[in-house]
Amino acid sequence: ALLHGLDGVIRAVGEGLENYDYATGLAALDRFFVGTFCDDWLETIKARLNEPQRFGTRPAAQATLWEALRDILGLYAPYLPFITETLWQRLYRPHEGGVSLHVTRFPEARGVAAAPEMEAVGEVLRVVRQARTEARLPQSRELAWLEVPERYRGLEPTLLAACRARELRFGEAVDLAFVEVA
Repeated sequence: ALLHGLDGVIRAVGEGLENYDYATGLAALDRFFVGTFCDDWLETIKARLNEPQRFGTRPAAQATLWEALRDILGLYAPYLPFITETLWQRLYRPHEGGVSLHVTRFPEARGVAAAPEMEAVGEVLRVVRQARTEARLPQSRELAWLEVPERYRGLEPTLLAACRARELRFGEAVDLAFVEVA
């Protein structure tokens, strides 16, 4: 799902730069980076990276993170040349070789298919975030349980990880309870 969304951003930034409309591409990139990559995707994979024995998908999450971050650096390079260069030098140059991010290939869309199930996870995650905000609790506050409609069956590990819930229940709507702090 992340790489599918990134494909659209790669096209938007590329078209914006080709048409001398840098602002449109930058706006799409910023929305993707902050909303999709940071708020949704990184939150979803935190538990996978920290608890691989429970979720068992650490290598896939790491590989996707590596690829996505590389493309994000390449997309931001025309807008933020110094920080993207510094990050590329530290993270990617040892693996890619070369002298500078600015002389490497511009990111190209991969043609990744959409993943509607991950859009569904994002919907639930936004409801949970809103509940934490309304309760004036930190976003890291664990849920005692999370209830979701039956249509989310099959997404249990991802929902548990993304929403930081101890238990997943199925019901009529999205509902939740926070862990009580002693």
